[in-house]
Amino acid sequence: EVLLGADADVNAVAADGSTPLMTAARSGAEDVVRRLHAAGAKIDMRDVFGRTALHWAAEADNARIMQFLIGLGLSPHTLDNRGWSALEIAQALDRARRIE
Repeated sequence: EVLLGADADVNAVAADGSTPLMTAARSGAEDVVRRLHAAGAKIDMRDVFGRTALHWAAEADNARIMQFLIGLGLSPHTLDNRGWSALEIAQALDRARRIE
Protein backbone atom coordinates (compact mmCIF):
# COMPACT_ATOMS: atom_id res chain seq x y z
CA GLU A 1 0.00 0.00 0.00
CA VAL A 2 2.76 2.43 0.92
CA LEU A 3 4.58 1.70 -2.35
CA LEU A 4 1.50 2.37 -4.41
CA GLY A 5 0.73 5.62 -2.62
CA ALA A 6 4.30 6.90 -2.95
CA ASP A 7 4.64 6.13 -6.67
CA ALA A 8 7.57 3.85 -5.84
CA ASP A 9 9.00 1.31 -8.28
CA VAL A 10 6.51 -1.58 -8.26
CA ASN A 11 9.27 -3.83 -9.62
CA ALA A 12 11.83 -2.96 -6.95
CA VAL A 13 13.98 -5.95 -6.03
CA ALA A 14 15.07 -6.74 -2.46
CA ALA A 15 18.40 -8.39 -1.60
CA ASP A 16 16.76 -11.83 -1.83
CA GLY A 17 15.36 -11.00 -5.26
CA SER A 18 11.81 -10.68 -4.02
CA THR A 19 9.48 -8.04 -5.39
CA PRO A 20 6.46 -6.29 -3.89
CA LEU A 21 4.24 -8.61 -5.97
CA MET A 22 5.89 -11.69 -4.45
CA THR A 23 5.51 -10.27 -0.96
CA ALA A 24 1.84 -9.50 -1.54
CA ALA A 25 1.23 -12.98 -3.01
CA ARG A 26 3.01 -14.63 -0.08
CA SER A 27 0.99 -12.52 2.37
CA GLY A 28 -2.40 -13.20 0.82
CA ALA A 29 -3.04 -9.55 -0.04
CA GLU A 30 -5.11 -10.15 -3.15
CA ASP A 31 -6.17 -6.52 -3.51
CA VAL A 32 -2.54 -5.42 -3.38
CA VAL A 33 -1.56 -8.08 -5.95
CA ARG A 34 -4.24 -6.73 -8.28
CA ARG A 35 -3.23 -3.11 -7.71
CA LEU A 36 0.46 -3.88 -8.24
CA HIS A 37 -0.38 -5.63 -11.49
CA ALA A 38 -2.50 -2.67 -12.60
CA ALA A 39 0.42 -0.37 -11.74
CA GLY A 40 2.76 -2.33 -14.01
CA ALA A 41 4.29 -4.99 -11.77
CA LYS A 42 5.98 -7.68 -13.84
CA ILE A 43 4.41 -11.04 -13.04
CA ASP A 44 7.26 -13.23 -14.27
CA MET A 45 10.13 -11.88 -12.16
CA ARG A 46 12.08 -14.44 -10.12
CA ASP A 47 13.77 -14.23 -6.75
CA VAL A 48 17.15 -15.78 -5.82
CA PHE A 49 15.37 -19.12 -5.40
CA GLY A 50 13.99 -18.93 -8.96
CA ARG A 51 10.48 -18.51 -7.63
CA THR A 52 7.78 -16.30 -9.08
CA ALA A 53 4.86 -14.74 -7.25
CA LEU A 54 2.89 -17.86 -8.24
CA HIS A 55 5.33 -20.14 -6.40
CA TRP A 56 4.96 -18.01 -3.26
CA ALA A 57 1.17 -17.92 -3.54
CA ALA A 58 1.16 -21.73 -3.81
CA GLU A 59 3.46 -22.04 -0.81
CA ALA A 60 1.15 -19.82 1.22
CA ASP A 61 -2.09 -21.48 0.02
CA ASN A 62 -3.46 -18.34 -1.58
CA ALA A 63 -5.82 -19.98 -4.07
CA ARG A 64 -7.44 -16.79 -5.37
CA ILE A 65 -4.07 -15.19 -5.98
CA MET A 66 -2.86 -18.35 -7.72
CA GLN A 67 -5.89 -18.32 -10.00
CA PHE A 68 -5.41 -14.61 -10.73
CA LEU A 69 -1.73 -15.03 -11.63
CA ILE A 70 -2.42 -18.09 -13.79
CA GLY A 71 -5.13 -16.08 -15.52
CA LEU A 72 -2.50 -13.44 -16.32
CA GLY A 73 -0.38 -16.08 -18.00
CA LEU A 74 2.00 -17.40 -15.34
CA SER A 75 2.47 -21.09 -15.85
CA PRO A 76 1.98 -23.41 -12.88
CA HIS A 77 4.64 -25.61 -14.52
CA THR A 78 7.54 -23.12 -14.38
CA LEU A 79 10.36 -24.61 -12.28
CA ASP A 80 12.24 -22.88 -9.48
CA ASN A 81 15.94 -23.47 -8.74
CA ARG A 82 15.12 -26.70 -6.87
CA GLY A 83 13.16 -28.03 -9.83
CA TRP A 84 9.74 -27.46 -8.24
CA SER A 85 6.81 -25.90 -10.06
CA ALA A 86 4.00 -24.02 -8.34
CA LEU A 87 1.77 -26.99 -9.19
CA GLU A 88 4.17 -29.40 -7.49
CA ILE A 89 4.37 -27.16 -4.44
CA ALA A 90 0.58 -27.12 -4.28
CA GLN A 91 0.45 -30.90 -4.74
CA ALA A 92 3.04 -31.41 -2.03
CA LEU A 93 0.83 -29.34 0.23
CA ASP A 94 -2.28 -31.19 -1.04
CA ARG A 95 -3.63 -28.12 -2.72
CA ALA A 96 -3.51 -29.05 -6.41
CA ARG A 97 -7.26 -28.73 -6.86
CA ARG A 98 -6.98 -24.96 -6.39
CA ILE A 99 -4.79 -24.28 -9.39
CA GLU A 100 -6.00 -26.81 -11.95
